[in-house]
Amino acid sequence: MLNRIADIWEREFGNSKRSNHIRLAATHHTPTLEVAEVAQAAGVDTLVLTHIMPPTPNAVVRKMFTDGMHEIFNGEIILAEDGLDIYLEPKA
Repeated sequence: MLNRIADIWEREFGNSKRSNHIRLAATHHTPTLEVAEVAQAAGVDTLVLTHIMPPTPNAVVRKMFTDGMHEIFNGEIILAEDGLDIYLEPKA
């Protein structure tokens, strides 16, 4: 999504400085489909995504952000928000 946003800043608004900044940020974040692959290979039940770029302010953007992940990862996917509290059961 970040690269698509950068394209829009460049193409539609002619703002190459902002476009380059967004592209640089994308190099420091793992693509969602790659995250899904790692989680599936690790055999985890639940994947919690934090430090989300770009922000996901509504259900449509959240759906776009996770698009394709469920085809790779069989567990639950949670998009963390500020204040999210998760309790982890201890393993016996």
